[in-house]
Amino acid sequence: PLTSAAEAVVAEWNPLDNDLLRCGTKGTPLIMITPAPVEFVVDGDTIEMRIEEYDSLRVIHMNPDAEAPDEYTQFGSSRGRFDGNTLVVETDHIQDQYFDPDGVPQGESMSLVERFVPNADYSRLDYRITVTDPVNFTESFDLTRYFTWKPEMTVVPYECLERDWAVE
Repeated sequence: PLTSAAEAVVAEWNPLDNDLLRCGTKGTPLIMITPAPVEFVVDGDTIEMRIEEYDSLRVIHMNPDAEAPDEYTQFGSSRGRFDGNTLVVETDHIQDQYFDPDGVPQGESMSLVERFVPNADYSRLDYRITVTDPVNFTESFDLTRYFTWKPEMTVVPYECLERDWAVE
């Protein structure tokens, strides 16, 4: 549900300007559609979400008193809590970047609520994200996906191959 301002940005988008073709990195929430392995590591009162793609690291602060820093970053400031076995993560302070690889913008007013819900035997992790960005979207909306646990797969260093696109 794009605003007219976001529609204007998309209309001017040139797919060859996509930084992802030149080993640019995905920010939040785009990194969450990664096809690469992901792992969660508890480190004191934070959970590190290590994503193989682009060697990404998201830090989720589990201290309820954690405050967002003044600066806006690629992955934003994430604060989490458990609701039963569901990890609920609220993220804001995300820098201006692209929401998707098709040129849809996102602004610093964006906020996210993510829910990670394991199934009964922990072999699948359902994921739902609620996106709110009043500058670029006319209403909040949800996106869903899931991750499947494959114990034989681990997060390893990422090797991006830059694409060399010939334009004629």
